[in-house]
Amino acid sequence: MRIPRLLLSSSISYFFPPLCVLCKSLELDSKFALCESCQSKLEEVSGPICPRCGDPNSTNQLKAHSCQDCLKAKLPFEICRSIFSLKKPFSDLLYLFKFKNSELCLDFFTQKLADKIPGFLQSADYLLPVPSHWFTLIRRGYNPSLILAKALSRKIKVPVEFSALKRVKLGSAQKTLNRQQRLKNIRNVFRLAKKHPFKNKKVLLIDDVYTTGATLIECAKLLKNAGAEVYGLTLARTPLEFS
Repeated sequence: MRIPRLLLSSSISYFFPPLCVLCKSLELDSKFALCESCQSKLEEVSGPICPRCGDPNSTNQLKAHSCQDCLKAKLPFEICRSIFSLKKPFSDLLYLFKFKNSELCLDFFTQKLADKIPGFLQSADYLLPVPSHWFTLIRRGYNPSLILAKALSRKIKVPVEFSALKRVKLGSAQKTLNRQQRLKNIRNVFRLAKKHPFKNKKVLLIDDVYTTGATLIECAKLLKNAGAEVYGLTLARTPLEFS
């Protein structure tokens, strides 16, 4: 006798109820895999920020002002924004997503990204995830930025362009490098396919973390040289004072 799918699903939920991804509580939000208590502990980027790159100002000034990096150099993207500060417990959540292939909080991430877009970009022609090198894809099995872009695409109905930008060099790990080293390390790592017309198009670059901005800057340069108007959106932001 076959057990009806709905009955089977209900039985599994009864004996193995879903738990909060972070604290393992049973008190889950109806939409997401996080309880309300854990959601309240996630620190969002707020207050005065750099109007261009979105860096949270490290001083206690009341008004937003351009950060030192934006004053020194003209960035290739129009505006970049991030949702969360890269601090615990969000860093634990991001680790599960990036390195453990956990999509339990993907709906939560997607909703937060979608909510942020109207504040700096009215519409986009393409979503473009920052690509991974083929070796990284083989080793990890997936590209977190592409997963985010696809989920966001389904929600806001903007197509994903994932074949135009390629990572052609693996490069050294960026984690231990300072800003100047990161900018040098990421140079000539990406390549833009000539067949994709970006002239006069608005492109929203999607990535998981903005630290020094080196990766987004390098990608945005290629897109801007192809005639695109480039914006950036990431899940998390490391304040420049810590990067």
